[in-house]
Amino acid sequence: MKDELSLDIGSDKHVLTLGREVLIREGQALIKLSNELEGSGFVDVVRLILACKGHVVILGVGKSGHVGKKIAASLASTGTPSFFIHPSEAKHGDLGMITARDLAVLISYSGRSEEILSLLPYLHDIGVSTVALTNFSNSELASKTCAHVALKVDREACPYNLAPTVSSSATLGVGDAIAMALMRIKRFTKEEFSKNHPAGNLGKVLTVKIRDVMVTGDKVPAVPPGTLFLDAISYMANKRLGFVVVVDTFSRPLGVFTDDDMVRVLKGSDNIFDLKISDVMAVNLRCVHEYELIADCVSIDVSAVLVVDHKGKLVGVSRKHDLVASIFL
Repeated sequence: MKDELSLDIGSDKHVLTLGREVLIREGQALIKLSNELEGSGFVDVVRLILACKGHVVILGVGKSGHVGKKIAASLASTGTPSFFIHPSEAKHGDLGMITARDLAVLISYSGRSEEILSLLPYLHDIGVSTVALTNFSNSELASKTCAHVALKVDREACPYNLAPTVSSSATLGVGDAIAMALMRIKRFTKEEFSKNHPAGNLGKVLTVKIRDVMVTGDKVPAVPPGTLFLDAISYMANKRLGFVVVVDTFSRPLGVFTDDDMVRVLKGSDNIFDLKISDVMAVNLRCVHEYELIADCVSIDVSAVLVVDHKGKLVGVSRKHDLVASIFL
């Protein structure tokens, strides 16, 4: 065994070069696959999955199995019911999980995997349609399935062309492409996605509404349009949000004034003592409804997010960066 302490990894530039070589090779393979997707069998596989009345069952061994688990998870969360079965477990009872309504996706880079090929007779006996993800269109697996996607990987990123690297990325890329194509064809919505993914940051983004995190009540920095400029900036400083909202007598937003606006006014005005906040406020407002999702609000290109009810009345505010932070807390 080599003494790890004696290994010289070389300069940082050398290490970065080694890493970039792998990423470039994998990226080039994905671009090549994208350019050659027509005629690869991709459309046939997508159509077969769309026609499936049951579950999409993913099977693979080794690195193909690991990738297969990710593909199954992506399909399931984006509107195509799916699960993974290890081929060995399939032959020890898990074939009972598969019905004639299902479709089996068999993953094998070589198309010669004995664990996969030996399952075909049993799957056909059940009446399951089969498709394959493989590198070789002339492989036994490709010839014995209803359709296949040819990966067309030239070589791995491994210096010995052995460790699955480029082929794994290509397989995962095709799986993602299939999942996203199905998602868009089915018009799978964000609301449906949130039902499948209620936990974690993604779940928060897709379920939490701005009314759940906005500043409300006395903490809202709202002033009438007749407020003097100096009084408004004093009020803004006390509220510590970096802006004030100018509202009418019905609490409907008329304008907003921010820290940046204050700097502009102080630099450009000769007489700030007689200025009213309505003279210097920004009137191009972008208000959001209190029941809008955080996911929709964070994409708004403003620093001060104004929240209104169904009557247009200001019911809360938030700073843009506070919304972003709330997603990750």
